[in-house]
Amino acid sequence: MTGATVLTGLDRNKVHIGFKHIFGISLHDYCFDRRMQRARQLLVESSMSIALIAGKAGFSEPTNFTAAFPKQFGLLPSDARRSPQKVF
Repeated sequence: MTGATVLTGLDRNKVHIGFKHIFGISLHDYCFDRRMQRARQLLVESSMSIALIAGKAGFSEPTNFTAAFPKQFGLLPSDARRSPQKVF
């Protein structure tokens, strides 16, 4: 049983369908967005390496994070670190 199943008493598909119906975004996309928002915050507010931030955002390979970041925010993680005002 997954956490959502235990908490709601619903099966996994019902949780995902209900979430999308209520919030207009898939649960997966919502979680991904939250992880990327946190990564963006860490890039701007910390001196952690991009590889470490990638790991904290759930990416097993920093290159996957580096590829996903511009799709989400329109610039590379290194550019976001240098010019934080462009990210917000």
